[in-house]
Amino acid sequence: MSFFSFQDIVAATLGIMILVALLMALDPMSMEPVEPAPRSPEQQTADQAKLDAARAAVAQAQQQLQEAKAQFAKAQEGEPIEEEEVERIERLADDLRKGAEAAQQEEEQAKRNLAATAERLQKSTEKVDQLMRATAAMEAEYALAAKRARVQYRPGDRQDKQPMLVELSQQGATCGLLTGDGVPSRIPGSMEGLSANAAVNAAKVTHQSSDWYLLFVIHPGQEDIFQAAMQEWYGHGYQVGWQLWDPANGSIFDEPEEAPAAGETP
Repeated sequence: MSFFSFQDIVAATLGIMILVALLMALDPMSMEPVEPAPRSPEQQTADQAKLDAARAAVAQAQQQLQEAKAQFAKAQEGEPIEEEEVERIERLADDLRKGAEAAQQEEEQAKRNLAATAERLQKSTEKVDQLMRATAAMEAEYALAAKRARVQYRPGDRQDKQPMLVELSQQGATCGLLTGDGVPSRIPGSMEGLSANAAVNAAKVTHQSSDWYLLFVIHPGQEDIFQAAMQEWYGHGYQVGWQLWDPANGSIFDEPEEAPAAGETP
């Protein structure tokens, strides 16, 4: 009696099972690696433990695969295979399949964890960007408020002219305007250190008395200069107002950071 055909069937079946086991075991290794998002040390330790376990499972599967190959080689050489050996090989192939499935599940779970972490990191980054934009807006608003607080301009009920600021200090006279935000600003191109009359003469070209009145900002010691300038420009048809200014606050046109205290005009 010959079992040659039975051995062929067993060998072919084992070959198919081994091929399927190889594909299932090696398929996770062919996937493209995913660049992980930054994780905490505890999460990295847990992921490393899972990765080590998966690698150990793959190594064990490879060892079992080598044993199966050896059995298959024996079958090809024509050595008789006992029924118990066939069952053992089937159990080995089944264990190999289960191990490959478990390793694949571990890898999929690790990918899901990485994706969730990346999503949380993206949301955190967006929140940080929003906070930074809000902080920048608040800082800009605070800076504008600090500039605006240096002058509290309150026009009268019948006031139909805009003020042109004329600051009188020991360095000379400087002309400026109030911006739309209520911030004092030097007139572009105006020279510093001029006399009061020279400064107003330079500014009146574009700021006629029909639309503007002079608001003198007087530093201590400039009262006589103010009196003379007031009489001079009354004669030129300008209305005149005045405001005392503490030189400890710097110039009325300085940035609040340079002179933090605020002045006030009526």
